[in-house]
Amino acid sequence: MIKKIVKLSSASCSPCKQYEPIFNSFKSELESLGWTIEILDVTEDRGGAYAQKYGVRGVPATLIIEEGKDPVVKMGVVNSVSDLLDS
Repeated sequence: MIKKIVKLSSASCSPCKQYEPIFNSFKSELESLGWTIEILDVTEDRGGAYAQKYGVRGVPATLIIEEGKDPVVKMGVVNSVSDLLDS
């Protein structure tokens, strides 16, 4: 079963820099719940491909990709695991 969280950001994005320590603070909790984590820069090929595929027009953005469910895009800073996973 696919359970993936993809955090999209950019090195030049101030809100992305603010989000980084917040996301990192709950990253291990997500992993313990069985989620695979990817952190990608939208200015690089793979990050840009995800942004285009899921219609992401700004960063930071967090994608929730779970088998059998529609992908969810959370825009902006997400402050907790519950905020992230409550769709």
